[in-house]
Amino acid sequence: MFKKLFKLTLIFLISLTYLYFAKSISAFEFVKAAENPLNISYINNYAYELQHHIFKEGDVYKGIFVINRPPETYYSLGYFESVNGVDWITKKEILNIGSDLSNPSVIKTKTGYLLFISRYDNNTVYRIYSSACDLNFNCSPNFSQVIMPDTSNYSERNGVFAGHPFQQDSRTYLFFGAWGGDGFKIKLAYSDDLVTWQRCPNDKAFLYGGDGPFPYADGNNLYLFFHRSDSSGIKLAKST
Repeated sequence: MFKKLFKLTLIFLISLTYLYFAKSISAFEFVKAAENPLNISYINNYAYELQHHIFKEGDVYKGIFVINRPPETYYSLGYFESVNGVDWITKKEILNIGSDLSNPSVIKTKTGYLLFISRYDNNTVYRIYSSACDLNFNCSPNFSQVIMPDTSNYSERNGVFAGHPFQQDSRTYLFFGAWGGDGFKIKLAYSDDLVTWQRCPNDKAFLYGGDGPFPYADGNNLYLFFHRSDSSGIKLAKST
């Protein structure tokens, strides 16, 4: 049932039938934690963080954090753990390559993890890459191309970024943001081997004004959390 529903959902996205904005969806009622801001312990003189990808394995909360170490003018990536989801400890620096890295997300593989990242190339354009990591998050600095922007296209001349995967059967779908002269929007690509990536037919965009997509399946429903570029906060869309 879910497989059929998800395939129908992809057809909806590709053909630009709509996702509706949900101000209140009863399945999700979020309350800001009283412990904010969360307690984060750094190593190696790192002091600041931006985006995070959080997941849980067993009883351990794990996270890939975008981190900065003054006076460095770019952001790197670190691996963090927590026993309660509130107090976080840096376990290791993952990638510090001298270029700005952001928007991490991971999926489990047979040999470890595949880390998706956005890199700000030449301080000019954002591109989406992947890095192969082992089970201890030793990640390769030799990145593989995932989604490359068409900089001649007015709609994504500033780049693509924030790729977040969703796996269904043997196929992996990647929601990602695109940034151009017409602002931000969300697009979709897919891969059957995590190596070769194809944009969906006609490269259609949806949810204009949205970025930072995060897909989530709950039963037979597919939800998409995303950030609104008009500073109105994090929103939630549901497939119809």
